[in-house]
Amino acid sequence: MKLDPSQAVGQIAVDHIQAIAVFERYHIDYSCDSSKSLREACRLADAELADVLEDIQHAPSRPPDGWEGGKDWIHESLAGMVEYIVRIHHTYTRSQLNRIENIIDRMAANQGAQNADMGALQRLFVKMAEETREHLKMEEEVVFPFLVRAEQAFDRGEPIPQPFKDSNFFNHPLRVLMWEHGLLGKEWREIHSLTHHFQPPEDERKLYQPLYEALKALEKDTRRHIHLENNILLKKAVQMGFLNQPGEANGRP
Repeated sequence: MKLDPSQAVGQIAVDHIQAIAVFERYHIDYSCDSSKSLREACRLADAELADVLEDIQHAPSRPPDGWEGGKDWIHESLAGMVEYIVRIHHTYTRSQLNRIENIIDRMAANQGAQNADMGALQRLFVKMAEETREHLKMEEEVVFPFLVRAEQAFDRGEPIPQPFKDSNFFNHPLRVLMWEHGLLGKEWREIHSLTHHFQPPEDERKLYQPLYEALKALEKDTRRHIHLENNILLKKAVQMGFLNQPGEANGRP
């Protein structure tokens, strides 16, 4: 297996599922900003490209631990993917956002102005949580129901619904979702910087550990969640003609 460093990191994650565990270990964004090349993704993660390539080459050819119900999602229906994403990832995300907000609020109240990083982390996370909740709502109320209806129409040989045909470049739902995913990736990079990659101060490890473990768990789930959406679900919808790229017409290919 020879990987091309100029290939999109998200496509590498789809084609070589063993790469996902390597990307997660090196904090490489393979989902939120999945269109970046492997070379650029490594640069942003401050990871050595040669090391990443070597680790992928030698990784066992299997999904990472706990991988998405053990399914090959490339061959699943859009309706099945939507149901899984909402039931598993959206439910977990909402619960974890609430939990982390409560932890951060308590820690920020106790530390006051003494810890500038904690104040910055609190402000960033509150903003990210609010944006994420609105994002999930848009998916559940607008994009996902459309994908299910479009797939049903396609299977029956009926015309594909075209609710987004008049969308422009700036308000097209596909572009909005992808843009928001990219913004989320930037926010997670900032969280990594503020938390030193979730490494608590040695003398305050017991205090910080619950928060950092919760953040780490949410980020891992977010990466896999958005990988399913960006690199498989939405890409498949575009290829099937259900979602047009901004400025293009909807319809069958």
